[in-house]
Amino acid sequence: MRRAMPSCFAWMALTAAACGSQDPLAEPEPGSTAQLSVEQTLSHPNDGIILLVVDDADTAEAAALRDKAARSLRAGLDGHLDYEWGSCGSADPAEWHSMNLRVVVVRPSAPDGESLVTPLDEPSLAWISHTATPAEADALTESVTTALGQRLAAPGEAYGPLRAAKRALELVTFARLPVDEAESALVASLPTDAFVQILIASTRDDEEEADVSELTPDEASLPAMTTSALEP
Repeated sequence: MRRAMPSCFAWMALTAAACGSQDPLAEPEPGSTAQLSVEQTLSHPNDGIILLVVDDADTAEAAALRDKAARSLRAGLDGHLDYEWGSCGSADPAEWHSMNLRVVVVRPSAPDGESLVTPLDEPSLAWISHTATPAEADALTESVTTALGQRLAAPGEAYGPLRAAKRALELVTFARLPVDEAESALVASLPTDAFVQILIASTRDDEEEADVSELTPDEASLPAMTTSALEP
């Protein structure tokens, strides 16, 4: 069953922490994403996991969407920099400005065993630092750009961004058990009190045959989830 997924971005934020009413990610490039957050008190709002589920078609349209996703991520990283250096942090360069962000790229057409690109595969997908500089944010964005284009959909592979997003989301929020050594290692490496954000961006319809109810996260396991989507 094909499910209409017009070219769009959809951000989901889970258990996101903020100082006052500040979002954990800064407002993205106008027209490219929408964000909503659920705020709770956590140890540090820059402890986060970002999942990127972006169309992996070998087309110019999908390539442009992948580029837009990377640029949107970079715009969002400014929010973390603002937290560390702004009113919630300190402008003193002699102090620590901590960052503990991990990006996981989710390939929506790849088989399950090849669907995730994690900081364990590409260490540059983790931004773990006590300096938190714009140059570090640029380096993370460059790594994400590379990872998004490393493996494109192969002929005959079913395009399943909803299923891929659900599997990745439930894994990093500890709502399902790992199924192999790679997933076990990823789970063991993750902080247990981090916020999670997920971006789903697509230029084509979902091709999975499963019922819609099987492709959405378990709300009982993920009670603090809000979503928003905008077409470009």
